[in-house]
Amino acid sequence: MVLNNSPASACFHWNHRTIASGETLRVVVVDDNKNTADAVSAALAQEGYESLPVYSGAQAIKSCDMFRPHAMLLDISMPHCDGFATAREIRATKGESKLLILAYTALPREFVVMRAAPGDFDGFCQKGAPIENVVRCLREVST
Repeated sequence: MVLNNSPASACFHWNHRTIASGETLRVVVVDDNKNTADAVSAALAQEGYESLPVYSGAQAIKSCDMFRPHAMLLDISMPHCDGFATAREIRATKGESKLLILAYTALPREFVVMRAAPGDFDGFCQKGAPIENVVRCLREVST
């Protein structure tokens, strides 16, 4: 499902998982590029989200215990533990069936869809697109 009618939105949500919370939404931003993770996290904080930047797949997995996120923006191309392995590990070991995981990558959406196991990711946001696209996506999947 395209989250808005604009082809430039570059955000897609492709399953039924939504975020249900009466509290400030907690979002983990995972990217091995520290500047990207910090900038996206800061932009989300300005939009009213509680945001935590982390810089590896291992840190993303640990963040599920310490930060208890509602959503995760997960880069795909990371060393040691890429986004596919990270999402799979979180789903398998953390019991995070309610966690919304969005692939946040410069890779094409089609590549992510082809490589991801069913249920690993809930959607896709194109890295480099305006942060408003990510905010719109999070708002549209929040109940």
